[in-house]
Amino acid sequence: MQAMRRSRNWSDVLGLLDAPPASPLHALALRAIEGASDPVLAAGLIERLRKEIDPARRLEYAEALTRIQKRPGPWVYWGFRPGPRPPNTVVWEKSDAIAAALDGALADPDRAVRAAVLKGMRREKIPAQAASLARWLREERDRERVASILESLGESPGDEGLEAAADVAAETVHDAANRIAAVSLIARAAPGGRLLRLAESLESSAVLAEAMRGLARARERGGTALLRRGIESPIAEVRAAAAECLAELEVRESGYEVARLLEDADVRVRRAAAAALVKLETREATAVLLNSAVDADPEVRRNSLDALRVLNEPHAAPIAAAALRDHETEVAAIRCLADVGGPEHAQAVADLAANSRSIDVLGASVRALDGWSSRAPGSRAALDEAVARMQGASGVILRWTAGVASPQASLDTIQRIGAPGATIPAGWRTLIASGPESSVTLPPPRATGHGEVALACADVLADEAVPVQLLASSNGALRVWINGRQAYRRDQPAAFRSDADRFDADLAAGANRIVAQVAGAANPQLHLRFRRRSSTVEHERLTQLVLATAGDADRGRGVLANVQKSACLKCHRLGSEGGSIAPELTGIGRRFSRIHIIEAILEPSRTIADSFQAHAVRLKDGRFLTGVKAAESDTTITIGDQDGKVQPIAKSEVESDEPLAVSIMPEGLEKAMTDQELIDLIAFLEAQR
Repeated sequence: MQAMRRSRNWSDVLGLLDAPPASPLHALALRAIEGASDPVLAAGLIERLRKEIDPARRLEYAEALTRIQKRPGPWVYWGFRPGPRPPNTVVWEKSDAIAAALDGALADPDRAVRAAVLKGMRREKIPAQAASLARWLREERDRERVASILESLGESPGDEGLEAAADVAAETVHDAANRIAAVSLIARAAPGGRLLRLAESLESSAVLAEAMRGLARARERGGTALLRRGIESPIAEVRAAAAECLAELEVRESGYEVARLLEDADVRVRRAAAAALVKLETREATAVLLNSAVDADPEVRRNSLDALRVLNEPHAAPIAAAALRDHETEVAAIRCLADVGGPEHAQAVADLAANSRSIDVLGASVRALDGWSSRAPGSRAALDEAVARMQGASGVILRWTAGVASPQASLDTIQRIGAPGATIPAGWRTLIASGPESSVTLPPPRATGHGEVALACADVLADEAVPVQLLASSNGALRVWINGRQAYRRDQPAAFRSDADRFDADLAAGANRIVAQVAGAANPQLHLRFRRRSSTVEHERLTQLVLATAGDADRGRGVLANVQKSACLKCHRLGSEGGSIAPELTGIGRRFSRIHIIEAILEPSRTIADSFQAHAVRLKDGRFLTGVKAAESDTTITIGDQDGKVQPIAKSEVESDEPLAVSIMPEGLEKAMTDQELIDLIAFLEAQR
């Protein structure tokens, strides 16, 4: 093979290709020509591809041509274990002729050859002519080949390709997935009249549902009548798509028709209808939304509460207040109460937030309390105290009051505002932190050339005097005062990195005022939270180790899946895996900070959300069951234990039901892991966003 390549006598090498397939010389010649972009070789392969009667040999010639249609670009080192060879990129004198020959092979009498040629062309990024693909598509019925053709057409379909794709979409002999792919192709390339005409010709099916979504994305209002007819479809997916698309197009006159879908037997339709009514703002839907806010499905309940919030419906307040006790609707309930409720709901919201570390719950609670404070000045002091108490219980500082000052004036300002209850300067703005880092962007310094600094203060109410560790970060120099005393100073700007600044301080019993100064940043960012130190030396060592060490999320995935190391998936759900009696791990890194994930593993009983509180249930036959209430109806309760097993119990069999102060999540899970495995596990959980 090497001798053939070095000789560059391609005429004779081509002659060896004509040897019988079983000949060693034939195989060697095929290897020798691989990647050799020579005009003589290219011309010989093109000629043989045109004349050869054996399909297997035609395929060999086509495959060889795909590899020399372009020449390799500049060589770069791919790494110790390189991935697949990248396509060649440099056009040469025979590139067009080879592309034309390969395009002709897409009409080969043997469709298996066509499919293999197209696969090679796609691998090497050789574009196929839309006309050739369209002709093939009109006569092809094999599911995999049709899918490959449609995928190839997606790059540049042209009118012929779009017409052929429309035929596929309209013909029920084709696989449903391919018909949907054809509709998607048309929706991307020609989303106007062509898609509308196709949609009007389709039967009621998932294919029509995809066409409807394409019309909505294209803002094609000419399809409104079709969408309104879709509400009456016998197919649930079409009804759901019709509701989604009418909302996307803001067809408000369809609101009443969409509202009727809230009583649909199919949960997918009810979900879509409730979500649609958030956008359609249909006042006539109020009564049915109040009913669907207690639907059996949590997504329907959440969407209904959001729709009632948009409508500012006061009758939703008691329903939202009750929904605070359901972990699947608590955030939507707080948002709803923020608009339709008032200070009378402050205690319930504050109690929920006090036992939660979810940034979604905490953020929604602070926004609700802060909004009520603005609308009801007479309740401002009590509501501000509720925010301070919530921040003291959770350790998450979410509400800041911020402004700017010159370096000279800043120290005077800090002295004036540093004591708990001190008056905030006029003109300062209230800011609510967001994200798992609970970060906030402070007012930028004015362009005065005097090096202004950003200042922010927050109030914290602690039940008792307690030593804490503060976790903070900023993108400028950072200084922090607690109750007028400087607790931390970093004079050099640094990149904003979660929990990068860690220092110890003491909180006094009762009110505390935290003041932070960020200097030297054009767009100052800040996050700050605190934690009570762990109850054991080992837990504190592990906490500090994890905070200071970057883990490997890929290795952490393996730790989570290893039942010998982690029992998480017995009770927790991640994606489609795991149990459902403990908090969802999907998206946990978006809802919780790293420190709260660490504490939940090391000290699961430190903070227990009300909806996951353990209960000790004594039955009349003398048995005891311990676990969380995974579900409850008028006649039964379902108890989930720490092994992830659930057991329904008739309420008539229950003698007593007592809440427990400890979590059903067992202590000591970290003992089954090495330090590095714990670090990797938390890195994986933190990456779930």
